[in-house]
Amino acid sequence: MLVGHIGVRSGSRGLKNKNFRLICGRPLLSWSLEALLDSGCVDEVFVSTDCPEMYEYSLKFGCLDLGLRDPALCDDLTPKFDVWQDSIRKICQGRDLFEGLVDLDCTSPLRTLGDIRSAVSLFQTSNNVDLIMSCSEARKNPYFNLVEERNDGTLFVSKSCFDGEIVGSRQIAPRVLEHVASIYVMNPVAVMERKNLWQLNVKPFMMPYERSFDIDTITDFKIVELLLNEQIKDGFR
Repeated sequence: MLVGHIGVRSGSRGLKNKNFRLICGRPLLSWSLEALLDSGCVDEVFVSTDCPEMYEYSLKFGCLDLGLRDPALCDDLTPKFDVWQDSIRKICQGRDLFEGLVDLDCTSPLRTLGDIRSAVSLFQTSNNVDLIMSCSEARKNPYFNLVEERNDGTLFVSKSCFDGEIVGSRQIAPRVLEHVASIYVMNPVAVMERKNLWQLNVKPFMMPYERSFDIDTITDFKIVELLLNEQIKDGFR
């Protein structure tokens, strides 16, 4: 059995109450919630939140009634991994552990049903993999045009050498992937046995740039709303 999961806090430093903010006429949460339910990939859905309004909204869709999230797990600095562990514990109370958890990030509504199904399929057909994580080709590269600042204010390339050589152009820089906060499919047993995400065996699920935007600021929100409207016009929604 696969269980769908969405984690949404009530607060947000970058854009106030963004997870329940209306976008294209519906709360942002709704786009991910309905995508999980319409994907046909999950048997049940659970929304982890500290917000009574979003919690009641999710219950109307038939989501699991497991109570509000502990306030201790609602800080800006709370790792997503800790929320996954808390949700798995709640879901498994009084029953056996399930096959997999399919987590959608509420702030990335541009993913399609096909993306979700493909990520789940990759998880189910991959060997020795604990977590499938959505990724895209990085638009900036630490070997070429990502820089850091020294104590004296001068800059240096984050990774200045590859095989002992200075990377002089983007075309010859090593391939780097960007972590896209959109789709995660995971083995709940492995998650409960580890202390953080990078102790897991992680495999990428590649997504195109145009569906990899994450909302953190009002500018992000406007860009995603524009692209979401285009998806609706083109019949993707």
